[in-house]
Amino acid sequence: MWFHHFKTVVATLVVAFIGVSVRGADIAHDSAGDSVYNNGWTNGSNGGYGWGGGWQMHAWNTDFQSLLGDSSTNGLGDPEGDGDINSPRAVGGRAWHVVDGYAVRPFSSPLAVGQTFSIDLDDHGTRQYAYGVSVSISLADGSDGLVLFAGQFSDPTPEYALSYRTGFSTHGYVHTGVPLTDQGVHIAFTRLDESQVQVSLTPYLAGVNTTTLDVTLDPSYARQLSQVEFNAFSSSPTPSLNSYINNITITPEPSAVGLMALAAIGLLVRRRGTRS
Repeated sequence: MWFHHFKTVVATLVVAFIGVSVRGADIAHDSAGDSVYNNGWTNGSNGGYGWGGGWQMHAWNTDFQSLLGDSSTNGLGDPEGDGDINSPRAVGGRAWHVVDGYAVRPFSSPLAVGQTFSIDLDDHGTRQYAYGVSVSISLADGSDGLVLFAGQFSDPTPEYALSYRTGFSTHGYVHTGVPLTDQGVHIAFTRLDESQVQVSLTPYLAGVNTTTLDVTLDPSYARQLSQVEFNAFSSSPTPSLNSYINNITITPEPSAVGLMALAAIGLLVRRRGTRS
């Protein structure tokens, strides 16, 4: 009898869980190599697939530019000759960058538990006044959920740092331990549960491992991570101080998240039944 009730409860939980999971973001991808950008990266450009709309450009001042460029030309160049984060990944390829403003790409829906948003960032690798760079995962209204800073001038530590929303007006702040690099870094944000998000950083440097951190957000923010924002402030388009992004992706598709949960709960039911 108890097992019958157990299965009923589990079935109810499965239906509820999958009902929430399938409302996650569609699987999505885009890169600067898409032919849509052959004539430039402008407001409304909508390359790739699976997103909630095209790029939205926002200017801090009249010097704003949204451009395609070679990410291997910033910082100290590209000593490894691998093209940093370009598409194609070779010297002479291209990536996106902005000057004096920020670019936003909306997801089709907020990230579900189990989904990952990833992006390549190639900052200039130094702390420079008026050349701050950040990548943030935010709510649809622009409120920040998580912000990864590269060379924030007010922070004396020359490494990537993470700010995350712990309440309506409060934030946590943590150093990642990953030194700034002008060779590019792959960043992934994964929703683990109703409040936790795992952030991983993998520099594009030989022999360097992936660093992961789990941070706890206010659940009302964790449930509404709906867009990516790339913010770069500089007083002029100086090539060595440009910062770039490329290769944005959301995985897995929502139905896969639900199926993984169903498989896990089904295994639990089977074990319970065997023990009975």
